[in-house]
Amino acid sequence: LRARIDAMLPQTLGSLASAAYALRNQVAGAIPMGSRRRSFWQRFFFGDVRNAFIAGETNNYQLGIEALFANQAAPAQGRVSFVNTSAGDPELLTLKAQRKLLEADVIVHDRSVAPAILEMARRDAVRIPLGSLAFNGVTTILLREALAGRHVVRLRSGEAHVEELAAVAAEGVPVETIPGIHVKHDCKIFGFPVREDIRDAILRAAS
Repeated sequence: LRARIDAMLPQTLGSLASAAYALRNQVAGAIPMGSRRRSFWQRFFFGDVRNAFIAGETNNYQLGIEALFANQAAPAQGRVSFVNTSAGDPELLTLKAQRKLLEADVIVHDRSVAPAILEMARRDAVRIPLGSLAFNGVTTILLREALAGRHVVRLRSGEAHVEELAAVAAEGVPVETIPGIHVKHDCKIFGFPVREDIRDAILRAAS
């Protein structure tokens, strides 16, 4: 694992990767797999803990690590992200939509969603395909998973159903909507590697 992380980080951050490797067993024993563990590594590699480590601020680094473990020990708050897959082409997903798929604990999706899009999600995320359920049946699933402290992604090829969104929000569950890209006529969007790809690869390797 350490070699994999070292290869993805700039050389100046190699020592940070070694520190992460030293923490890995402790993290695995204290924090369950899923969004909570990813949140830990998110702050470790890209937040205040990283900044303290790089600056050589030993006390702040140790305090930051203790705070990370304490935060993840608190009860998790579930949330629902409503993601529009646009035209169903995985290459047209926004970076934010891709990030939500990588963060999700549970993905509730229409059966029409392309398998290639579902493949972009975390391997251990639970997939729940929907049949012909009415919106209240879908809402029951969303609330059940979110109230259990999970990050739920509601995935569909279109904008979020207002009824679903309102019903979830009415129960006090945080919600967000991630719109899709609207493609007109024959215009084509060409993708290219971005730093976000590197960032997600690091977090997947650490988890």
